[in-house]
Amino acid sequence: MKRITFFTIVLMCFLLLVSYGVSNKPEENIEADVQDIEKSTESQGNILVSDISDESHNEQEKQEEGKDFIKELYYQGQIYSIAPSALTNTDMDRPDNNNEWLKSLDINYPQIYGLEDVNMQNRINELIYDEVILYHNVLSDRSYINYSLNYEIMRSTDEKFSILFYGSLSDYRTENRFAYAITYDINEEKKMKLDDYYVVNASFVADDLFTRFEVIDNNFATLEENVPFVERYVMDYDVARHEDDFYIKGDKIGIIIPTHNSMGYILIEGGIGGEE
Repeated sequence: MKRITFFTIVLMCFLLLVSYGVSNKPEENIEADVQDIEKSTESQGNILVSDISDESHNEQEKQEEGKDFIKELYYQGQIYSIAPSALTNTDMDRPDNNNEWLKSLDINYPQIYGLEDVNMQNRINELIYDEVILYHNVLSDRSYINYSLNYEIMRSTDEKFSILFYGSLSDYRTENRFAYAITYDINEEKKMKLDDYYVVNASFVADDLFTRFEVIDNNFATLEENVPFVERYVMDYDVARHEDDFYIKGDKIGIIIPTHNSMGYILIEGGIGGEE
């Protein structure tokens, strides 16, 4: 009886020890695995965060660079370069009683630099500046509230440049879009005319408008609504000088059609062949 009791006690102790060892070993393994996972995750996490930060930083740099450098506003050539200048409210003559001064002026316009002939460069820049401020007499006119203007270099070579200006003018009642352009021959020091590139004649609407030309910027719901304004433009063609109603873009010419009393303009572009 004593042998059985002793044997029973020894067996129970053995089972308890085995049970204790088995139950504790997974906890040790789990704890070790958890530590390994945490280390691995922390290491991987640092790599991922670093990569994301670099990518975000690079993307942010690209975005910031894009804000400061817009290729349509700049040109860098062998003979000259183009960069933007600006006019704002502070450049305007303020009235004596300016308590109700509400005008907003925001103008970007191009200026050239780098010409060997500095006097020629100054004359060209003065011409561009005068074109910008006199087109709507913006520095002294009191009839508008908001005036904005920007530009795009449509074409630039060592001999010529062509620039499209576009903007909006608003008073207390309406807002009107407008556009005009300068195409300039540097060697000849003169503004080019539309007739130097393309002759608009009486058959333009019937023969060229929807065949050789494409409507790029339309002020109406349908293209057909453009026709009366183009017809009026052709009818009055010989009255104007046509120095500011066209631009050159590659092997195409753009024509700016005014749409009087309809708050906008029409841009059409068509091929002109082998212009250099």
